[in-house]
Amino acid sequence: MTSGLLMVVGDLISQEIEFRKGTLAERYDWKRTGNMFIVGSARGPLFHYFYGWLDKTIRIVTIRNVTKKIILDQTIMSPITIFAFFYPAGWLEGQSTKTINDELKEKFLKTYAMDWCVWPPAQFLNFFYIDPRFRVLYVNLVTIVYNICLSYIKYDN
Repeated sequence: MTSGLLMVVGDLISQEIEFRKGTLAERYDWKRTGNMFIVGSARGPLFHYFYGWLDKTIRIVTIRNVTKKIILDQTIMSPITIFAFFYPAGWLEGQSTKTINDELKEKFLKTYAMDWCVWPPAQFLNFFYIDPRFRVLYVNLVTIVYNICLSYIKYDN
């Protein structure tokens, strides 16, 4: 639920930016926001289990181990979460899988590059300083900023 609510916050901020730029006719698209809630809620358990697995696999906190976690996060989790965003969001909007594939071909590299700018520094703080009990909460808070960018990339035509 937390992941879904934070996805909503990021999407609403993105919609406000789009509205002020003149790219949205209405201030808020509540169907889009509802879709973002569903997508975010579905991604929450994915974060929970992945970060739990990372903490069990790499237990000792050292710079080297934190770097390993960041690399695993960026090479495994990041692509999965990008796909876990675009496909469900597209299907909820009634898009065909072919249309979503075309959108991913167009936007994946931009999204993944943005991901590399946001997550390695955020995850360094997460893996080095944050108690594992609060990892998913921390990721969800950073995700608000990330979701603003993600929503903007998805809906930027």
